[in-house]
Amino acid sequence: MRKTKPYIAHPFLRRQQLYIKEMRGVKAIAHEMHKLHKHSIKVTKFLRLWFMFNQSKRRRKNPTKRTINL
Repeated sequence: MRKTKPYIAHPFLRRQQLYIKEMRGVKAIAHEMHKLHKHSIKVTKFLRLWFMFNQSKRRRKNPTKRTINL
């Protein structure tokens, strides 16, 4: 099995225990949104912000050690 990046807890959805993987592109965002819509949660704007946040962090930190404090 391929080693995947650790899941990052979704700050707005912690009560539902849903997790969103770090996203690397538009297809990944669409895929995560599809999974979340199964739980009838609308997070389009949030996902866009989350993606931008991860993009900005990626260059500065070691990606294998990145964690986000919730």
